Amino acid sequence: WLPGSGEGARIDRSRIVYWGWSEGGFVTLQADRWAPTWAPAYAPVGVVAAVPPVDIRGQVEAGAEERSPATAAAALLLYLAADWYREDPSSALRPEVLAALPAELRTSCEGWPSVDGAASADALLQPELLAALRTGAPYEPWTCLLERSSLPSPHVPYTGTAPVLLITAEADTLVPTGPTREAIPGLCAEGYTLQHVDCAGVDHADAPLLTLMRQVGWIE
Repeated sequence: WLPGSGEGARIDRSRIVYWGWSEGGFVTLQADRWAPTWAPAYAPVGVVAAVPPVDIRGQVEAGAEERSPATAAAALLLYLAADWYREDPSSALRPEVLAALPAELRTSCEGWPSVDGAASADALLQPELLAALRTGAPYEPWTCLLERSSLPSPHVPYTGTAPVLLITAEADTLVPTGPTREAIPGLCAEGYTLQHVDCAGVDHADAPLLTLMRQVGWIE
């Protein structure tokens, strides 16, 4: 949108901030990563990402463990990755999931019984993929696809300069904080100027709201 409509919208290029929560936070971080290539004239002066999945492979690995909201999220991530990269999802997801999930996604933006109602990751994911996720072994094409969507990344060099405010929620069961915490040293090594705020005892939905004024103050 920015390259195509920014001029018409009279955007002040000196005051652009990329700001997103949850999956929007993931998009915010990726947009900052790609900005020098796809929108160099609209590079941000700051980036706010609240409760985002950062390490997508780590996120899916977390969902492959004990049943939690991250388990359903892992199945959705795999299905959408297959759609984006035009891969066959049958080597990742169980047939009964693939029989129902596409129609559920077409008719609703939330609440997908085929994944939300699963008793365990074993009911959603193919056993070969589960074994690879639980042991760290490669299982292509999924290992490659998940790593290419993760940060830090060797595939797209980081050349941004905007500081980043990263907010996580200690009690987050949808986007567990473990993979994000482990990704932070790699992000800093790539050159990110990063401030991390971890909200003690707070879940995925509440952390962005409880820190809203802090986010605004940081942007200002």
